[in-house]
Amino acid sequence: MMARKYFIEADTHCHTVASTHAYGTIGENAFAAREKGLSMIAMTDHGPALPDGAHRWHFFNSRVLPGRIHGVTVLRGIEANIMDAEGTLDLEEIYLKDLDWVIASFHKQTFVSAGTDENTQALLSALDNRFVDVLGHPDAPAFPFDIDTVVKACALKGKFIEINNSSFVVRKGGDAMRDGIIEACRKYETRVVVNSDAHCPWDTGNVDRSLELLEKLDFPAELILNVKADNVAEYIKQKSGRDVLGR
Repeated sequence: MMARKYFIEADTHCHTVASTHAYGTIGENAFAAREKGLSMIAMTDHGPALPDGAHRWHFFNSRVLPGRIHGVTVLRGIEANIMDAEGTLDLEEIYLKDLDWVIASFHKQTFVSAGTDENTQALLSALDNRFVDVLGHPDAPAFPFDIDTVVKACALKGKFIEINNSSFVVRKGGDAMRDGIIEACRKYETRVVVNSDAHCPWDTGNVDRSLELLEKLDFPAELILNVKADNVAEYIKQKSGRDVLGR
């Protein structure tokens, strides 16, 4: 078996039983991450607008969590839902400000696609939110957008595009879109995060298909933020002053 060119130390998109269509606890995810050689994960349960998303108090109360579980740094985050063309998220800033990691994503239950222009505007508006760090699984065929415009905006605003391993299974038909996003990220030197979007502990850190694609396309390793957990921690420190490795 050919050795991997890349390896990620941090999986910054994981779900727990707080999203009730997921099947693991924070402790189980952290244990699985440690067993796979990861040193950091982010708990990013779905926002409250989804029918089985976590209540807003879940995110507020995440401050009670220890900084490390089973020796793995645990980021307190959310996968927030983009609700409209104005980029409104389903969690208020009073809660977002205390989180380490905020993913903004389209889901069909919370956003009705009205075409490329509106979807593009929604993503650009979400990027204007100072608490948003990354656009989650943007390769969903149900939500076409102007790839160059959005990827360039991410680079200019210092934010990230997610390469989501679960997309290969749950967002069928997005291959060409995904390739286009990756090529645009290379063109504009937009950094990416490579995530599992795990909904059970056994998938935590499972990013093999994404890494294989990035290797095939010879994507620059220096544009992958989470190859090093220290990179993620430094980004968060610069953004908020929060030392996630030292708490």
